[in-house]
Amino acid sequence: MEVVLIPAYKPDDRLPKLADGLIKDPTIGVLVVDDGSGEEFADVFGRIAATDRAAVITHDVNRGKGRALKTGLSRISEFFPECRCVIFADADGQHPVADVLEIRDECLREDSFVLTTRIFGQMPLRSRIGNGFMRLAYALFNHKCYTDNQCGLRAFPTGMRELMLSVPGDRYEYEMAMLVRAEKTGVRIVPFYRKAVYIGDNESSHFRPVTDSMRVVGRMSLSVLPSLLGFLIRIVAVALVPFTGLMGFVALMLIGMLTGLLTVAAYSFSYRDPGYKDSKRELGWRIVTDAAALCLTFALSAGPGIGRMGAYLIALTLTYFVKYEVLKGMAVRGMDQAGGE
Repeated sequence: MEVVLIPAYKPDDRLPKLADGLIKDPTIGVLVVDDGSGEEFADVFGRIAATDRAAVITHDVNRGKGRALKTGLSRISEFFPECRCVIFADADGQHPVADVLEIRDECLREDSFVLTTRIFGQMPLRSRIGNGFMRLAYALFNHKCYTDNQCGLRAFPTGMRELMLSVPGDRYEYEMAMLVRAEKTGVRIVPFYRKAVYIGDNESSHFRPVTDSMRVVGRMSLSVLPSLLGFLIRIVAVALVPFTGLMGFVALMLIGMLTGLLTVAAYSFSYRDPGYKDSKRELGWRIVTDAAALCLTFALSAGPGIGRMGAYLIALTLTYFVKYEVLKGMAVRGMDQAGGE
């Protein structure tokens, strides 16, 4: 069985119609999370709960789209223990039943994370602003550009459930953070192209282009600040620490180890990223490579015409690629092990 997980806040009649259309497929189950809509919407959710192969979970208060998705993910096995694939869909009618079923088929065929990439025609202004801003922000912070990184229609095998539950964020930033986590852990992201569907001026969407976009950018900013802080500390060390004798070498090595430790600690605290707490090997490699960058700077600076900053840039580039490949390999092996359990 495949499960369509739908977070809903103050939905209209389009949600029961979507659920009815989906369960016509005998292999589909529908799990709706009522994110604090209130008593006035009880009838809408009651119609869904009364349907075969459909269930409703209720939040007492509005907790955000990300939290609603994680609530559904954490309890999906209670209602659908034989779930093979999870599909996220929105409650506002933007995702036709046919598209939901096709992305299900694509996920089962590819056995990977499938992200809908909408082909935009006439887009409402508020959606155009939000999508353009978030596409630019994602490319800036993560060095990768998606034509559409915001579409709520996405799917992944049930084996990735724990990974998705570990992603930080309780509101719209959660969906963006999912992509970041997938990329960091070596998950293949498969595009699923579909024409965008907007009803009216997309007034049923609860996405606030300015407020929610800034929340997402703030979350992504936290992911780069620790590295930036460590980089600045090392730059100061290169500029001020004497590059002579054993004491200079030891001082640079200790500063490199300290900044590596601080970077990982900052990630764990500010980004609340469990992935940075669980791996002692990853912690060790970050410390070793940050220390190695400064030690290599010490050695290269002895060469003619290079200078301290030139030596550091060379050392930083070399150690970056070593660190990236090693940590990526650790992440992929971790995913393989998780999938085999």
